[in-house]
Amino acid sequence: ATADSDGFVTIWDLGKCQGEAKSVPDAKFKELNCQESGLVDRWQAGQKAIRSIAFSEDGKLLVSAGDDGKITIWPLGADYKHDPKVQAVSYDNTQKIDSIDLKTTNHGVEIVSGGKDFQVKLQRLK
Repeated sequence: ATADSDGFVTIWDLGKCQGEAKSVPDAKFKELNCQESGLVDRWQAGQKAIRSIAFSEDGKLLVSAGDDGKITIWPLGADYKHDPKVQAVSYDNTQKIDSIDLKTTNHGVEIVSGGKDFQVKLQRLK
């Protein structure tokens, strides 16, 4: 998945992308060209830039955060597509968020974030 400065999240199927070897002779990886062939889904996740995204371990949730200070948890289907009929859950913060991660535990979904307020915050969705 990728996020951008226009507030969109895009999910890709890298298996459908075309690989090209880097022009550097000792390159240990390939650049992938993921035009329309690898596109799985794309949606507006925020009104400002999305700076960080993360998947849950099981791939059923994606969390996004960015310049609007909002953390949003997006439920995903088995095909990794966002279902616009399923309500996403959001938390509002007062400052921009630069980094986000999540973990599913027996207490619920735990989200850790860091942002421009120089604080690390832990939130739990039950």
